[in-house]
Amino acid sequence: MEGETAPLQARLEERIGAIAEGIARAAGLETAGVELRGGGQRRWLRVFLDRPGGAITLADCEAVSRQLGAVLDAEDLIPGDISYTLEVSSPGLDRRLVKTADFQRFAGEKVRVELRPRPGLGRRRFSGVLVGLSADNTKLRLRSEDAAVMELGREELASVRLVPRF
Repeated sequence: MEGETAPLQARLEERIGAIAEGIARAAGLETAGVELRGGGQRRWLRVFLDRPGGAITLADCEAVSRQLGAVLDAEDLIPGDISYTLEVSSPGLDRRLVKTADFQRFAGEKVRVELRPRPGLGRRRFSGVLVGLSADNTKLRLRSEDAAVMELGREELASVRLVPRF
């Protein structure tokens, strides 16, 4: 069941992300990620917004939430027998990097990387300075504390997050 659920959820997140991106773009914003979490009859749908060169406001979140909620209800993308809570917010200081543009935009920043679990894998967590992506965009390039640059396949990545600077 788990093997069937993960691809289905990924496709649903992708579809919702495309709708959210269209709504955000019309408002001069962009999406920074979509997450559908929880299980059974209770789920959380989180949409993260970004404003290139500016900050996200509560009014931005409210406007996108109203429009997205109406579209999701009209298209019934999340089946009616499953209850969900829609949350629209900024990505926060420790934002996840997801899109190719994110890895380009935040090159030179410190990040935390977590790899997907798999048998025989030793270390799963790394931190360092994001160098960027390989020329073909298939590998994340990370400079560790000892200045060595490592490459991690994007398919291996469970999470890449900015480390906040204070």
